[in-house]
Amino acid sequence: MLTTLIYRSHIRGDEPVKKIEEMVSIANRRNMRSDVTGILLFNGSHFFQLLEGPEEQVQMIYRAICQDPRHYNIVELLCDYAPARRFGKAGMELFDLRLHERDDVLQAVFDKGTSKFQLTYDDRALQFFRTFVLATEQSTYFEIPAEDSWLFIADGSDKELDSCTLSSNINDHFAFHPIVDPLSRRIIAFEAIVQKNEDSPSAIAVGQRKDEEIYTADLKSKGLHLRWHTHLSSVIK
Repeated sequence: MLTTLIYRSHIRGDEPVKKIEEMVSIANRRNMRSDVTGILLFNGSHFFQLLEGPEEQVQMIYRAICQDPRHYNIVELLCDYAPARRFGKAGMELFDLRLHERDDVLQAVFDKGTSKFQLTYDDRALQFFRTFVLATEQSTYFEIPAEDSWLFIADGSDKELDSCTLSSNINDHFAFHPIVDPLSRRIIAFEAIVQKNEDSPSAIAVGQRKDEEIYTADLKSKGLHLRWHTHLSSVIK
């Protein structure tokens, strides 16, 4: 069985569109060496790519794609298995949707197929093609600005928590990492990570402790975390 992977991404605004053909040429040679084939659709702002081949090679190439700074907002849409390739002509073939009429573009994409069975509209993978090509869901794309364009500015309202009111017999300390929604520009949650001291109960190897001690330490740790979280929430409101 072959692995089929489909993703969508957004080209960076400062990336020259003319370089896409050069990028595809390099990807074509790399993919062919890995026995991976596919097709890349481009509509002027978004990429839509299908990769097919051995699972390990497909995942390796996809990981490299995710690290490519020339695009962002990478969304994996499908990862499945198939008995045959849908697009097996090249390691990577570019299809520019802007060069085709809207009424004919979907069939033009299907004509690129190499499956021994005719590509049909009810094929699961090709349903994603249809949605992208006809842009029926483009208004619902969750677009986040490229991470290097984010700008965080301190508002001068820093506050310190009074640790005296949160005293505990537990020597664990927590690092609270804020989770930021870049669209609303707000902290929407905190991730609590235990910072263990040498004399911390949770620093003792689990194998050296009784089950009851483990559960008790865990419950106390969570209780402390919840008290800190309550104070943090009151500060950032």
